[in-house]
Amino acid sequence: MPAAPVLATHASGGRIAPRRLGVRGATQGGAPAAAAEVAWSREVCAAGFALEIAIETFEGHACIDAVVANPGDAPRALGAVVLGFEWSAPVSGALCFLRNGWQSDADNGPQALDAAEPGESHQVCAVGVAGRGPCALIGAYECGRSFARVFARGVRGGASIDLELWVDALLAPGERRALETIEVAVGDDANALLEGFAARWGRAAGARAWRPLPTGWRSGHARFRDVSQDSVRRALEALVAAELPIEVVQLDDGYQRAVGDWLTSAASFPRGLERLAAEIRAAGFVPGLWTAPLCAEAESDLYRDQPEWFLRDTDGSRSLRVPGDRFGSRLVFALDTGREAVTRHLEALYRTLVGWGFFHLNLDALAVAAHGDSSDPRVGPAERVRRGLAAVRRGAGDEAFLLASGCPLGPAVGLVDGMRIAPDSALPCARTSALARLWMHRRLWLNDPGPPPDGARGAALPHQAARAWAAVIAETGGIAFASGDLAAGVPAQRALLRETVAEVRALDTRGLPGVVRVARPLDPEAPPQVVQDEPARLATSPLAVFCDFDGTFSVQDVGSSLAVRYAAERRPAQWARYQRGEITPWEYNLEILEGLPVGTDVLDAFLASVELDPGARALLAWCAAQQVPFRILSDGFDWNLNRLQSLHRVRFAYTANRLRVEHGRWRIRAGAPDPTCGCGTGTCKGGILRAYRAERPGTHLVHIGNGRVSDTCGALAADTVFAKDSLAELLEDRGTPFVRFATLHDVIPHLAAIVARLVGPDR
Repeated sequence: MPAAPVLATHASGGRIAPRRLGVRGATQGGAPAAAAEVAWSREVCAAGFALEIAIETFEGHACIDAVVANPGDAPRALGAVVLGFEWSAPVSGALCFLRNGWQSDADNGPQALDAAEPGESHQVCAVGVAGRGPCALIGAYECGRSFARVFARGVRGGASIDLELWVDALLAPGERRALETIEVAVGDDANALLEGFAARWGRAAGARAWRPLPTGWRSGHARFRDVSQDSVRRALEALVAAELPIEVVQLDDGYQRAVGDWLTSAASFPRGLERLAAEIRAAGFVPGLWTAPLCAEAESDLYRDQPEWFLRDTDGSRSLRVPGDRFGSRLVFALDTGREAVTRHLEALYRTLVGWGFFHLNLDALAVAAHGDSSDPRVGPAERVRRGLAAVRRGAGDEAFLLASGCPLGPAVGLVDGMRIAPDSALPCARTSALARLWMHRRLWLNDPGPPPDGARGAALPHQAARAWAAVIAETGGIAFASGDLAAGVPAQRALLRETVAEVRALDTRGLPGVVRVARPLDPEAPPQVVQDEPARLATSPLAVFCDFDGTFSVQDVGSSLAVRYAAERRPAQWARYQRGEITPWEYNLEILEGLPVGTDVLDAFLASVELDPGARALLAWCAAQQVPFRILSDGFDWNLNRLQSLHRVRFAYTANRLRVEHGRWRIRAGAPDPTCGCGTGTCKGGILRAYRAERPGTHLVHIGNGRVSDTCGALAADTVFAKDSLAELLEDRGTPFVRFATLHDVIPHLAAIVARLVGPDR
């Protein structure tokens, strides 16, 4: 038998080689069966199953795909497939590992690696020295076929690491089942390994990590506070009066008659959900709703009418009760998504809720699908979670923002837009968990650190504690939601909310997939410290570059192209009004683009056809190499800029207007208007340049653009202007100096000359 291959090597990070393979049979009496182990080979048989292994190697990492088959003539229960590895590296002293919990609200963080007891992690495990140095990563691109558990033990000169793909399903005779792709990687930077793993996992699973960042207010759970139709109305009035910078108003637990009967409102909501959603929308907010889609309590109509739809305890004697205290003392049971009738029910339910206007949906207690026994033994626990989420997504559609909570992480990738990544616990523990999962943010989804731990329970949160929790959200760039009685809130609380939202959005718009990480992610001793991508050096640069997007950084003008196609009948009259000075550019956008009948499917297909300027990547690379700040200024929309960063795998900071799609139509909001400027645009580029100059006097400001409508005020505020098309014509008519360009390649030599003039050629 040939020697097992070396899977991944790194000059200072060591190497990973396979050690063994194993197959576990079905779980017996709640305990996993022993694994039948065999030597590593591309094709093996163990425990009555055939296992095929395919390996693809890259620089620094490898991907392993396994297919397990039942070659017999009778069904056979598969528990798990185990792959063992050996990491050899030039390490001395104690090793650490980053523990990742199985579900969204599990505790996470770095821990010491014990040679006696293996360290356990889920989905992925990174092992290495506490600081920068040799490290290894082994993980699975979970997608609902199995759950991955990783066990690591320190050995002389490295670590022994086992990855177990837990399937727990019945395979029919002759059935072949592909399992999740496994990645092994080595290097000398744990953050690079984790972020690279997440990026590749996200691309493989179609992660929805590019959606605009939501901010909002949530009513709070009824078991912690008095939630009613009147209290929500008072909150709406307070939000409107205070002009707080949030978009979503979410109803939490307490609006429904019973858990499971999500369309029937409680007595405290006499006007019903559809009417209340309309009131929230009329107040200028996106209606949001908390549900636990895979749960129903004993008093619900759903449980009474469809008792056969629920998972059974492992002995099959009764419905599986949801464990823990998530629902207080209520008796709540778990739906069986192995049944087609259940997934059809979920699809219809969320189609109705979105039809009523709820476009922000918080899905809770999703882990219940992974417990108990299904009516279909061929559907394992991970697949049950995936099937439930897929049904919700089909019903809700692509426009709705799905936020998962209490959810096994892997099966949700590609289906949810946001993920709760920290537990409801004391602040230090929750912060540690949130920081331990920073590498997931905008690679697998948008991270949600969650609400303030004490504020969610109705008690007045001390301002110092509120500020500490706001700091966690602001430093990580995650989803920011407030709660509590804003009508009675003190001014300091409202000021804190404004400050936090501003910081979160400023960090989020610095580019995808993200610019923050933990300085020492494997170190259990050092307090976790968040670092950003070289912000200090960028802030001291003598040059800053601001660039228009549509028609400048990209070849096509996204908004104009879609307006020509879908609003052609309205454009001539509204353009004439703009030229006569009757409406501003932003008012023109509202007339043409608000309500534009372009759904997410059409928009995404169009964005996939948008090309970047031939010199766009080179300009980004030059600015990065020279440590020159670069920012896109666009009178277009965040949705489009985020999606195009994802599609083209580029990253840039930006300021733009905001776009949401609801019922196949656009809803737009100005991003950075300046009433004192005469441009009248939704994103005033001149105002942004003037503010930058005020904060950093002496910086040489460059503006690059092509259009006279949105680029003129930015060009007039800059020290150097690069222009083409109608902007060049306008500046020429005004006698304003500018440099004409055809592509962004033409701009780079001029920028280099500016830097040389400002600081000398040896900078």
